[in-house]
Amino acid sequence: MDISITIPAYNEAASIGALLESVCSDDYGRHRLLQVIVCDDASTDDTAAVIEDLALRFPHIIVLRNAGRSGCAHTIARTLERAKGDAVVRINADVAVEKGAIALLADALDDGAAVAVGANVPVFGRATPAALASCFSFEVVARLKAGPHRQHYAVGHFVAYRRDMLRGLAFPRDLINDDHYIAAHVTRAGGRVVNVPQARCRLKPPATAQDYWRVSRRVLEGERQLRRRYGIGSAPLSAVLAAVALTAVRKPLHGLVWAGMYAWSSGRATPAHDGAYPIARSTKGSLD
Repeated sequence: MDISITIPAYNEAASIGALLESVCSDDYGRHRLLQVIVCDDASTDDTAAVIEDLALRFPHIIVLRNAGRSGCAHTIARTLERAKGDAVVRINADVAVEKGAIALLADALDDGAAVAVGANVPVFGRATPAALASCFSFEVVARLKAGPHRQHYAVGHFVAYRRDMLRGLAFPRDLINDDHYIAAHVTRAGGRVVNVPQARCRLKPPATAQDYWRVSRRVLEGERQLRRRYGIGSAPLSAVLAAVALTAVRKPLHGLVWAGMYAWSSGRATPAHDGAYPIARSTKGSLD
């Protein structure tokens, strides 16, 4: 398969360079890297300069830039418009993709899947309450990705789509959870979602209470928007509670910390109601 990689970026100068060097130098096995489309969402740091410099070294890189900050959904929409590969791999700019992981997602698409979702491996230096709660959430989501409702969890930092399944997809300008929106479009068209846990990316979880609140509220507000405006539902509550319980049995301390952080963040107002949410600063920076 020909592969198009799409990367939305906002103030990612500390991580985008290493990510681009990694994906442009990776081994794609029986597949071929066609293009790496990076859209800078009007960053205020050196993100644009880092991307432009690497584009001179790697001809696969296509650089786009929004005139003003538009949010992730609009930024992703612009990259998808330029994608020409059979497989379209969406990667967040603040992660590190393990060697060969993109090829594993392409393998799954080549074998008939419409969406292939990789694994998120949290990496943190300090065991803050927010970081412990975030890692607990990642493990809960990993269980749900492996279960019968995985179509609701084909989301996040590292996921691949068969390009022909994206035809007719239109992005509302105020869309929040663009990844769940895309997965719902594909599954409604009859596409099959698969979980590929061997395809891994590393990332920093939110390490402060403020950042945990920003991230968790963004996800939940986005799910409310999908349900109320677009008729896109979530996994059954029973499945979610079962995943939480099973994870809590394995990591009871993490579960208690998560319950406290979740209750605290739920009592605070949502920070915004569109796709251009405030960034979680503690998730940024180099992963080396």
